[in-house]
Amino acid sequence: MSKRHRLDLGDDYSSSKKRSSDGKDRDRDRDERSKDRERDRDRDRDRDRERDRDRERDRDSKAPNSALNVNIASGGGMLPLKQTAIHQQINPFTNLPHTPRYYEILKKRLQLPVWEYKERFHDILTRHQSFVLVGETGSGKTTQIPQWCVDMVRSLPGPKRGVACTQPRRVAAMSVAQRVADEMDVMLGQEVGYSIRFEDCSSAKTILKYMTDGMLLREAMNDPLLERYGVIILDEAHERTLATDILMGVLKEVVRQRSDLKVIVMSATLDAGKFQVYFDSCPLLTIPGRTHPVEIFYTPEPERDYLEAAIRTVIQIHMCEEDEGDVLLFLTGQEEIDEACKRIKREIDDLGPEVGDIKIIPLYSTLPPQQQQRIFEPPPPRKPNGAIGRKDNTYPEILRSNLGSVVLQLKKLGIDDLVHFDFMDPPVPQCFVRPTEAKKAADEAKMRFAHIDGDHLTLLNVYHAFKQNHESVQWCYDNFVNYRSLMSADNVRQQLSRIMDRFNLPRRSTEFTSRDYYINIRRALVAHLERTGHYLTVKDNQVVQLHPSTVLDHKPEWVLYNEFVLTTKNYIRTCTDIKPEWLVKIAPQYYDMSNFPQCEAKRQLERIVAKLQTKEYTQY
Repeated sequence: MSKRHRLDLGDDYSSSKKRSSDGKDRDRDRDERSKDRERDRDRDRDRDRERDRDRERDRDSKAPNSALNVNIASGGGMLPLKQTAIHQQINPFTNLPHTPRYYEILKKRLQLPVWEYKERFHDILTRHQSFVLVGETGSGKTTQIPQWCVDMVRSLPGPKRGVACTQPRRVAAMSVAQRVADEMDVMLGQEVGYSIRFEDCSSAKTILKYMTDGMLLREAMNDPLLERYGVIILDEAHERTLATDILMGVLKEVVRQRSDLKVIVMSATLDAGKFQVYFDSCPLLTIPGRTHPVEIFYTPEPERDYLEAAIRTVIQIHMCEEDEGDVLLFLTGQEEIDEACKRIKREIDDLGPEVGDIKIIPLYSTLPPQQQQRIFEPPPPRKPNGAIGRKDNTYPEILRSNLGSVVLQLKKLGIDDLVHFDFMDPPVPQCFVRPTEAKKAADEAKMRFAHIDGDHLTLLNVYHAFKQNHESVQWCYDNFVNYRSLMSADNVRQQLSRIMDRFNLPRRSTEFTSRDYYINIRRALVAHLERTGHYLTVKDNQVVQLHPSTVLDHKPEWVLYNEFVLTTKNYIRTCTDIKPEWLVKIAPQYYDMSNFPQCEAKRQLERIVAKLQTKEYTQY
């Protein structure tokens, strides 16, 4: 551009020199120079347009060969990128040319084992409403299958629906969504997104969404037929989480009502026959994975302390192996993982710098998402085979968990006949055994945290003591407190804080030293004490009593409660003393008198409303 500009200046100078020698007046010279410049610019524009047309013709002549090479790359290999007319390939999602990175990733995608089964996959998906897919580790099923499903739903007539792919863990949903967004050459959160607890990275344009199974279950509560999706993929189904088992039961009923919905159950290791039978003898597609040599070593004899043995083995591998690499250590829970990380770091530091660097990364579900993402940061340069040490069949969580939340979720989904709900593995009738050997000591420990106003504030005292004792595992053990529950509560608090920061919501927590600290916490939903000494629940008028486990040593007139317990009597559990006037002042839209049944609670609240309106009420 600058060179052409200099040439233009040179042409103008020589022309003006010649015209000046002819003795013309300056005005005419100026007009002539302007006309010359215009003619020169017109010639330059004509040359540029002609050059652009030549380039277009060259691109048109190369385009068919380039497209052919991309399409048949799985059979004959792709041309080098410099030989491919990249600008000719338009991304159907963005209507922009594909980036060079797209073609680099495409080369790797086409080498995945799953691509050899693409036609067979489409054939099964077209002819069947549901089927089971078993893809071994490294086959590419988690990233490629959902993209093929997107192509299918986009080609169908009628309303455009999306594709949902569930993952049992948040970090998996986030990382896979990012990878697939890169493969499709789109921005994460646009055509490809993810949804996890407290975080939704999607938009109205999202056609492929990765999510935890719990988030899809939550969507089903608002949309029982999941109308927004044309294909639903249950990935890692072998883990048999509570949400996955409920989803399978729900989807089995949904496919009977929606003939246009496709359901794919995927896993690397799976009791395929059991899943096929459950989904009405659906077909099975098996895809092999990349094979890696695996050698198994056993200890000569059982180890008394398996954690110590595992730590010792990690350090031996680090010191003895000459090649760089990774060590993946599976332990039973968060406490052991944190303990192992501390001990490995301490022992490596004691050995000195000559043993080499080691990067120790914990990974468990209650870690914040940013910390979980650290496992994807380089190093490590190589990734271990995910199948090593994995059981082929996992004992279903529904057979070993508290089913209280499950019952509530099913009721919210509109499933009233819980006894006959079609679970793959129906839960046993009684799931709990209560230990009694340390009951007296546990009760004494509980009373050390008891608050006069009720159980919620007692739990808050436990949390404060836990933080003051630096989240000590030993402190939890000594005080009969569940360490993981407290860590989970702390993690949820941090997640909610991050959400408030992200949306610039100010925090207005009452100072702990303020006398209003506990009062503000107690303002919430309530049950009312009747003259009989029992309580009537507000709104549904159920007669209940305080549960014997409460720390309340008196019977407040109004209480807030967490649980309604049905045993030989109707009990309310986890209760806190509150003031009735808080209801009409804090949540008048909820405590609308026109929606209340005739009862003593309604009459008392009406009197309080009248006092507030006439300003005869004195605030507590």
